[in-house]
Amino acid sequence: MKFTWDPRKEAANIAKHGVPFSEAQKAFDDPEAIVAFDEAHCPRSKHELRWWLLGKVGVRVMLVRYTHRPI
Repeated sequence: MKFTWDPRKEAANIAKHGVPFSEAQKAFDDPEAIVAFDEAHCPRSKHELRWWLLGKVGVRVMLVRYTHRPI
C-alpha cells in the first residue's frame, strides 16, 4: 500500500496530537486493527469514501481517518 498526505495537514496533526503521519501509518500493520466506514465525514457526493482504522503502534493506539485514492 502506498501512503501519501498533505504536508500542511501533517504539520497540523503534529501540532495537535504530536503524531507525524509516518508514525500513524504504522497502525495499518497491526493484524488486529479494526476498520469502520466513516459515513459522518464522507462528502454528500460519496465520491471520496472515508474510513477509520483503530490500530496499535508500539504501546499506543492510533485512530486514523483515511481514504483510498486511485493511483
